[in-house]
Amino acid sequence: MLGRDTCLRPLDCVPPHAMDSSCAATPLWTVPVEGAPSLRHKKCLLAIATLCSLATYFLATQRRLQPASQAYAGFRLGSPTRLPDVSPARLGTGPRLALGHALSSPRVAPEGSRQASRGGAGSSASRPPPLPAQHQASMAPLSTLGLAGLTVAAFAMLCNIYSRCVPCSWRPDQRSTGIQEWSMLGVGGVRGGKPHQFYPAFGTKFVCVIGGVVGSVGKGRVCAGIGAVLKAQGYRITVIKVDPYLNTDAGLMSPYEHGEVFVLDDGAETDLDMGNYERTLDLHLKSENNITAGKIYRSVIDNERQGKYLGQTVQLVPHVTDEIVDQILRVGQTPTDGSGQPPHICLVEVGGTVGDLGTAPFLEAFRTLKLELGPDQFCLVSCCLLPTLSGVQKTKPTQQSTQKLLSVGLIPDMLVCRTEKEIEPETRQKIARMCGVPNQGVISNHDVADLYAIPQMLYKGGVLNVLTSVLRLDFLTKVNFSLTKPHTRFLTLDEWSSIVDKRSRATEDLTIAIVAKYTSRDQTGTGTAYMSTICALEHAANYVGRKLTILWVDSTELEHPPGTMQYEKTISMLECANGIIVPGGFGDRGTQGKIVAASWARKNRTPFLGVCLGMQMAVVAFCQDELGLDGCTSEEFDPAGQATHVLRYMPEMSNNYMGTGLVLGARTIKLKAGSVASRLYGGVTEVVERQRHKYEVNEKYISSMEEAGLRFTGMDQTGQRMEVIELDESLGHPFYLGVQCHPEFKSRPSNPAPPFLGLVLAATGQLEKGLAELEAAGPANHYKPSWFQTF
Repeated sequence: MLGRDTCLRPLDCVPPHAMDSSCAATPLWTVPVEGAPSLRHKKCLLAIATLCSLATYFLATQRRLQPASQAYAGFRLGSPTRLPDVSPARLGTGPRLALGHALSSPRVAPEGSRQASRGGAGSSASRPPPLPAQHQASMAPLSTLGLAGLTVAAFAMLCNIYSRCVPCSWRPDQRSTGIQEWSMLGVGGVRGGKPHQFYPAFGTKFVCVIGGVVGSVGKGRVCAGIGAVLKAQGYRITVIKVDPYLNTDAGLMSPYEHGEVFVLDDGAETDLDMGNYERTLDLHLKSENNITAGKIYRSVIDNERQGKYLGQTVQLVPHVTDEIVDQILRVGQTPTDGSGQPPHICLVEVGGTVGDLGTAPFLEAFRTLKLELGPDQFCLVSCCLLPTLSGVQKTKPTQQSTQKLLSVGLIPDMLVCRTEKEIEPETRQKIARMCGVPNQGVISNHDVADLYAIPQMLYKGGVLNVLTSVLRLDFLTKVNFSLTKPHTRFLTLDEWSSIVDKRSRATEDLTIAIVAKYTSRDQTGTGTAYMSTICALEHAANYVGRKLTILWVDSTELEHPPGTMQYEKTISMLECANGIIVPGGFGDRGTQGKIVAASWARKNRTPFLGVCLGMQMAVVAFCQDELGLDGCTSEEFDPAGQATHVLRYMPEMSNNYMGTGLVLGARTIKLKAGSVASRLYGGVTEVVERQRHKYEVNEKYISSMEEAGLRFTGMDQTGQRMEVIELDESLGHPFYLGVQCHPEFKSRPSNPAPPFLGLVLAATGQLEKGLAELEAAGPANHYKPSWFQTF
C-alpha cells in the first residue's frame, strides 16, 4: 500500500533514459493517494472505452437488427430530440444499426407540437413500431456492453480533466541533464527556442498576487493572509516574492525607501515581505524564493556568455520570460517547511503595479506560465484600490487595473479590493459586471483593528471558496496531523482569532523605547525600517498579555550636549519607558546617541536589549564608563586608527565592496549553562540564530571587561568570537542583554523571540517567573541545531 504522501510518476511523459527501477515497477492500476490518475491510466481507460464502443457497433451490424428507417420512424421535426437523417436514401440501402432506438425509452412530444396533435405521447403515431421478440432478446447483452463502454468513457473524461494535477515526489533537483531536452508536458520540444526544464508533473498549484494601478494596497499582507487560510486547512505552502527592480538583492537599499533588510537562513538579504511570509506561515525561505529582475537578467547574460542559447539573438521575449517561468516552476516545487514534500500551493507576489514598465516582462511570463500549467493549476489574484469619495465607493481604479491585465492577456480570477469599509453589495455587483469576475470573486480587504485578523477576514470573505473552485483543492490530500508531526506550526483560524482576542483584551500598558536613527517615518506610523523589531515586540507583549506602546527615540538627538533642550527632552522619553532597545544598523551617524542610551540604561537600571550594533555600542559604553577608555570606539567609525578600538573588523572578511564581507545567515551560538540567555532559550547551550555584521569584540579587552563585571555568555562555534553579553548579578541590574545576532528575524506570533521576551518580562516585573516557565517548556524547534539541519 502506498504511503500517505506517495504519488505515482506519469511514465508516458518521462524519457526512457530518465526512468529508474522504482518508476518502471509501478503497477499499472495503482491509484495515487494524492491527486488524480496519471497520463498512462488515462490512455488505458480511453482505449478500453473505444474498444467497447467498436465491439458494440460491430456485433450490432452483424446481427442486422432493424432497418434504420424503421428505427427512427417516430422522430419527426416536432420531437424534443432531433436526430440526424438516417434514411436509406441518405445512408444507402440495407439494414443499419438502431442503437438510439434500442437503448432509449419512447419520447414524449411537447404540448402543441404536430406529433402531439396526432394523438399525444401514448398514441401509436408517436412511437415507432416495437421490435420482434427475438431481436429484443438479442439486444440485452449489447445494451449492457454499450452502457459499460459509455461508463468507462465518462470515467476516462474525468481522468482527462484532472490528469495534470498529479503531484510527484521526484523533485527538479534530481533530474538528469538529458531530461532538460523534454518539454514540461512530456512532449519533446522547445519553448522560445530554448530547451525546456523538465518537470514530470505539476503537483504544485500556483496563486499569483498582482497589484493594481497604485502601490501600497497590502499585496504582501494579502498574500500572507491567503497562505495562512490555506495552511490552516492543512495544505503545504511555499512563497515566492518577485521584485521588478534591477538590484540583485536588498542588501544595499535605503531603509527610508525600501524598509528593513530581512536576512534568511542561507544569508540572503531580501525584501521585508519575506519576513511577513516567514512570521505568518512559519516557513524557512531561501534566497531563491526572492526573485529580482537583477537576478533574472544576470542569469540570462551568463547563459548567453556560456553559449547555452546556441547563437540565438537573446531578447526580452522569449528568453527573459522563459527564465522567469523556469525559476518560478523550480522554486515553487521546493519545500520550505522541513517536510521534504513538494508544496501543495505556491504563492507568488509580484511587486510594483500592473502599469510599470519593469513589471511588463513578469506579466508576460505569467501569461506563459498559465498556458503551460493548464487548467486548475493557476489562479490570478489582483489587489486593487477601492477608494471612498464623498461617501461613495469608486470602482474606476479597480476597473482600470483589470483592463490593463486584460490587455496583456491575463484574466483575474479574484479581485481583492483595498477599501476603508466592507464592500457594499451594489459595489460588488458593479465590479463583477464591469471586470468580468463572479460576485464571489470580489473580496473585501477593508480596514481591521489588528493585522492578525486579516486571515479571518479573507476567510469570511470567501477566499477559500474561490481558490477551491479555481484550483480544485478538494482533490488534494491534506496533511494528516494524526499521522505526521509537522516541522512547522499549522495555525488554525481559531488560533488566529485567539491571538487577536488576547491582544484586544490587554489593558495594562507596556512602553518600550526604540533608540535608532531611521525613525522619521516610524514616528508617523509609515516607516518599515524596523518591521521585524516591532513584530518581535508585539509577539512578546502578547505573550505576557500587555498592550504595547512604542516610543521612537532619534539617536541623533542624544548627541547634543547635556543640558540642552533636545537632550533633556530625549532623556525624558527614556525615563517614561519600561524598557529600551537599541537595534542594529550601519554607519556612524547616531552611534554616539546609542552609546549614551546604553550607558543611561545601565546606570539607571532600566531593562535593556542591544541587537547587533546595539550590543557593540553597549560594549563601547561599558569600556568608556568602567575601564576609563575615553574615546574608544569601533574600527567601523575610525578607519584611520586614531582611537582605541574595542571592536575590530573581522580579519578574514573582504572589504573591497560595500555590502561584502558580512557574516550572514544562520549560525550556531554556544551559550553558558545557567546564564540568562540560556534560560530564555529553554535551558539549552546551543542555539541557531541569524546574523548580519562584520565587526567583533576585540579580544585584547575581553579579560578587562569581565573583571569589571561584563560577562560574555555566548560565543560562536570556535569559542573565539563573543556573541552575547550580560551584566554580572553583583551589579544588581534587572536585565541587561546584548546579542550580536538578529533574533527578531525568527520571531513568530505563537513563539516570540527569547531575547525580546526577556526584555518584556523584565519590563513587567515577571522575569524570574517567566524564566522558570521557559526552562520547563524547553526550547522551540527552530532554535535547535539538529532541527535546523532538516532544512
